[in-house]
Amino acid sequence: MHRYNFDLPTTLRLRELIDEYGRMRRLEGMTPQQRGQRFNEFIAELLRCWGLDRVGASVRSVGEIDVTFAINGTRFILEAKWEQGPVDYGPMAKLRGRITQRLAGTCGVLLSMSGYSDEALEGIARGQQPDMLLLDRTHLEAMLSALRSPADLFTELMNRASYRGEVQVPLTDLVVAEDRPMLPVLRLGGPDGSAPVITETAPRVRGEVVLHGTQPQETIADGIAVDPDGRLLLTMPQGVVRADPGSGACDWAVPVPGCRGSALPCPDGGILVICGETVLRWDGRECHIVAGGFTGGTSLLRGPDGQAWVFDYKKAQWLQFGMSVTLTCLGTEMGQEQRNVVDFQAGIWNAVWLSGRRFFLAGDGHFGVVDLDKTPTVPIDDRLRSPHPDQRGAIRIDQHTVMTATRHGTVYRIDVETGGTDLIARLDMLALGCDMTSDDHGRAYILEHRGSPRAFIPVVVTLCGYAG
Repeated sequence: MHRYNFDLPTTLRLRELIDEYGRMRRLEGMTPQQRGQRFNEFIAELLRCWGLDRVGASVRSVGEIDVTFAINGTRFILEAKWEQGPVDYGPMAKLRGRITQRLAGTCGVLLSMSGYSDEALEGIARGQQPDMLLLDRTHLEAMLSALRSPADLFTELMNRASYRGEVQVPLTDLVVAEDRPMLPVLRLGGPDGSAPVITETAPRVRGEVVLHGTQPQETIADGIAVDPDGRLLLTMPQGVVRADPGSGACDWAVPVPGCRGSALPCPDGGILVICGETVLRWDGRECHIVAGGFTGGTSLLRGPDGQAWVFDYKKAQWLQFGMSVTLTCLGTEMGQEQRNVVDFQAGIWNAVWLSGRRFFLAGDGHFGVVDLDKTPTVPIDDRLRSPHPDQRGAIRIDQHTVMTATRHGTVYRIDVETGGTDLIARLDMLALGCDMTSDDHGRAYILEHRGSPRAFIPVVVTLCGYAG
C-alpha cells in the first residue's frame, strides 16, 4: 500500500495544484495555447511539491519547454503535450533525437493528455532498445492525486521497461495485482465455540451475527458497505471483497490492494474506493482517478441528491490552523472536487449526511452538526456530548437521527438536535476500529473483529428495528 506522510504546506499546495488542474481541463480563463504554455511549468511544480531533485523547466524554442528531473540517480527529460487528438509518432521521433544528444542513461518521457495514435505506438515499438517512457493523463493524475509519488511511479515504469520492454503501461496494470490473491473464507453465523458476540439489545431491536472469517489475518478488515443487490462489500488489505450475507459466497469486487475505509457503490454498477490518498472508481475492468489530496483519515459517504462526498480528517496538530477537517463533494473526474474546510476544533472521525448540506460529525466523546450553506464552523458551544467515546462507524436513520458504533462494542441511537441517546446494542468484540453501513430495508451491518493481535477474525453483525 502506498501512503505518504504529508505536512500541512505540502497538502495545501497539492490541493491548489488539483484545483488548477481542474481549471486547465475546463479551459477556465485561458486558451488552449495558454494552457499548453503553462502545462510544463505545472508539471515541474508538481514534481517540486513531491521534493524531487534538480527539477527544471527550460525553454528550447518558442512554445517548446522541457521538464527535467532526477530520481534515484536517473535523469529524465520530459516533454508534455495537451492536444485535442492522439499524438502521432512525430513528437516521439523528435524526443528520441534529443535523447541521443545527451549522456548515456538519460531517459526520455513523453506525456500526452490525449493518448497516442496506433501509428505512434507501432513506431515506438519498432526494432530498437527502449529509450523513453510514454505517459498519459492517468499517470499525471496518479501523481497529482497522491496515488503514486513520482519516485514510486517512475520506478515501476522503469522496471517494466527494463525487464519487459514495455514503454507504455496503463495505470490499471500498475494498480491491480497481477496475480489475484486468494479470497477469504467466510461462513454464516458467529465463530464456533466462542462467547456470544451480541450481549445486549434494546427492546424491539433484533441482532444476528451473519458472517465471520475463518482465517485469522494480520490486519483488520477496514470497511463495510452494501451494494444495490444487498451484497456486502468488505474492504480487505488485498482489495474489496463482495460477499453474499445469505450464503457466504464471495468474489473480488475491486481487485486493488491498499484500499481503506468503506467502498461506495455507484448507481451504474461502478464502485468508488479510497486507495492511499486517492478516490478511485472501478468499473469492472479499469480504475479511474476521481479525486485526490485526501491525506488523513478518510471515508466516503453519500450526500445530497445521491452525490458522492469525502470526509477527511488530518491529524490533531492541524487543529490550531482550523484546517483539520474537510468535506468534499466529488464530480466524475479529477479537478471537479468542491472542497469545504470545516472549523471543528477537536478530533473528528466520521461524518454522516443529514439533509441539504447538513452533516453530522462524530468525534471522541462529542459530536456536532455543520450546515455548509450557513457556516463551515461548529462553535464549541454547539457541540453535544456523545454517549460513548471513540465513535467510528455511523449511519443516518433520518434527518434528525443517526446511529453510531464504537470500537468498544457499544451502539447508540442519537438525536442530533437534542443530544438524546438510546442504547441499541452491546457487542463483545476486540477494541479495534469498526465500521457500519445500512441497506434500504432498515438493516444495519456492523463490521468488527474477534481474535488476538495479528490474528484478527472479521465478524459482521446485523441489527433491525433500531429506528424507534
